[in-house]
Amino acid sequence: VNAQPTISVDAAPSCAVDLLTYSLSVNVSTGNVTSTAGTVTDNGGNNWTISAIPAGTDITVTVTEPTTSCTNDISITAPNCSCPTVNEPGDDSGDLAYCIGGTVPTISATVNAGETIDWYTSATGGTAVSTGSLTFQP
Repeated sequence: VNAQPTISVDAAPSCAVDLLTYSLSVNVSTGNVTSTAGTVTDNGGNNWTISAIPAGTDITVTVTEPTTSCTNDISITAPNCSCPTVNEPGDDSGDLAYCIGGTVPTISATVNAGETIDWYTSATGGTAVSTGSLTFQP
């Protein structure tokens, strides 16, 4: 009787920045790892990464002990890699006014982590006048 190798998720499935693929890592007691989709990488120390799994694709990860051919599987449900909801930027400046010939006030906005602000000459369309700054002086 041969012992079955163990397999467990080390790092939960997470979506790539482009939201087209996801990856995860698993720990095994011994053996080699295969997957029904994605690219499998041996990180050493019985830790393996499965990357470039197409978004929306559930997979089965298998560990095989090479001398006994004993196997163990784990089913992985794909994370939701749909486009996240992007909230409207917060208006930190409020309504600002200035007089003809006076200094145009600086306006500012806030966004969520990982988002940037692009300032344009009009509310829709227009020409980009500044990128990446949370403040702008028209």
